[in-house]
Amino acid sequence: MFMLLGGCYAALQVVGVMLLFPVKSHTDMRKEEAQALITEPPLSTGEEEGAPALRGSHPVSSMSPREMVKTRHFITLWCMFLLNAVCVLFISTLYKTYGESEVVNDDRFLSTLGSAAAVCNAVGRIIWGLFADKVSFKAAIVTLTSAMTCLMASLYITHVFAESAGKPLLFVWICLIFMTFSGNFSLFPTAIAKTFGPQYVSINYGVLFTSSAVAGPIGALLSTFLLQKLHSYGIFILSAGLSFISFVLSLTFNARRANGKLV
Repeated sequence: MFMLLGGCYAALQVVGVMLLFPVKSHTDMRKEEAQALITEPPLSTGEEEGAPALRGSHPVSSMSPREMVKTRHFITLWCMFLLNAVCVLFISTLYKTYGESEVVNDDRFLSTLGSAAAVCNAVGRIIWGLFADKVSFKAAIVTLTSAMTCLMASLYITHVFAESAGKPLLFVWICLIFMTFSGNFSLFPTAIAKTFGPQYVSINYGVLFTSSAVAGPIGALLSTFLLQKLHSYGIFILSAGLSFISFVLSLTFNARRANGKLV
């Protein structure tokens, strides 16, 4: 079994390597932009519509990591990502234990559920990315955190109706949760790029991702020590509380681009 899994993972890695291709450097893109300015008429507004800017400040092209970490917007994003990451760790590590002990003792069903949840995780990233492109990061993250709060707070309903409808309810709830939290990994890179500019986006997102390094041990310790004291219901309510705090923080996030629109 392990040899088969290893072969599958190796094949996937080979396909991923084959799909890699070189991208244009920042210098090449600047040259193309400069050439476009020579050949095209200037904009009447005098500003590039897509240039990022923080509310209350002048439009900026890009912010270095050292400049970024000093802003309130970055601190808000970092805290939101931390809270969301802890919730992700809770549900992704405990859903099978919860399902086996309190909903349905069917390992084959739970394995199928895990596969379906993984698909929802992948599809959800695309959906959330499209949603953020259509509206804004703020609208998308407010929707995500509010949905996560409601789903985590109501997850224990699968135990209440375990005998009559445990399997379908657990399947729907877990898939919806995975599809919801998947948006974190497509929304936050967008927020970093639009708020702090494209030049240092990789490094800036890496700095933001340090919150996951903090969330890892916190989530592991909390799930280990609190599960016996709070039980599954308490863990779900705790997760809903963390999501609600992230929801409140998302309401305070008011970074704007140069055209005045919310990030």
